[in-house]
Amino acid sequence: MLQNLSPPISLTLFWSAYSGCVGVGWAYTFSRNRKALVLVIIFQLGLLFIPWNRIFAGFGILSKSSKLIFDAILIYLGVSIGYVFFVIFITREGIKQFRLKTEIDLAAQMHDILVPSIDFNNGKFEVYGKSNPALDIGGDLIDLYKNDNHITVYVADVSGHGIDAGLLMGMFKSAIHSWLGSDSSLPKIINEINKTLHKLKKPNMFVTGSFIRFYSNYSLEFLIAGHLPILYYSKNLNTVELLLIKQIPVAIKDDFVFSSRSINYSKGDIFVLLTDGIVEVMDNNGEMFGLDKIEKILLDNSSGSSKNIFNSIMNEINNFGKQQDDQSAVIIKSIA
Repeated sequence: MLQNLSPPISLTLFWSAYSGCVGVGWAYTFSRNRKALVLVIIFQLGLLFIPWNRIFAGFGILSKSSKLIFDAILIYLGVSIGYVFFVIFITREGIKQFRLKTEIDLAAQMHDILVPSIDFNNGKFEVYGKSNPALDIGGDLIDLYKNDNHITVYVADVSGHGIDAGLLMGMFKSAIHSWLGSDSSLPKIINEINKTLHKLKKPNMFVTGSFIRFYSNYSLEFLIAGHLPILYYSKNLNTVELLLIKQIPVAIKDDFVFSSRSINYSKGDIFVLLTDGIVEVMDNNGEMFGLDKIEKILLDNSSGSSKNIFNSIMNEINNFGKQQDDQSAVIIKSIA
């Protein structure tokens, strides 16, 4: 009587294969294609309602003792085969993913080294800035360089995202630092870097940037290369002006000649350099944050420190909409 309660061999084989297919389906779904999740669920749950015992009822019965031995063999084979497939998966997919994760972590660490936050005060200028990447590896760059004759501050935005953008960003910073130690003008520096990067980068990549250099006699030189304007708050006039020179990005044409402009500034004046990831944040209605809101924040917080102005801008942006792109800004305030 107990022998008749044993399932047929064919049914045991079928459920072993079926369980394996379900396991492979779940592994495939979460490692390769999440869209197949619905099909896997239907496959797993749907077949449970089919009366397989009736279908396979006439295909043979094993004795109880024989079935126990047979089940043990199937379990052993199942575990062995499962282990083999697990090793194959780890070798082909796991190691590949591990290497990719390691590379991304390394690139993210390099980004933190190349783009540290700026918190500078030399008694004449107060400068604060940060770069918040949208992904692990950002393409924005903020930097401050000081020598005996001037202070140079810039923000740059490399086209694209990921490791390629990070590599070009590193090349750009290395190249510009090799020039900033000299007394060369901003156009001279950017023109030389433009020629160099044009030979080294991919055809569809480029760098936009806003550059500003402060001299000791309350004069400054600025250069815009395909980037957003510099916002200039005048304390004496209590107005915000957009400093802009319409020029192409760096590394688009190797023979393009960049130019700069010079103006005078006063104590209490403020300059804001930022990337488009800030002004292009959208709310639920599809409205962009825009430069107008930055101007208002600057006017309302002009008496505060550069750090307070930065935080006010970022708080407004975070309340306005979600971050979609790298967000970087540097606030420069003349304090003496």
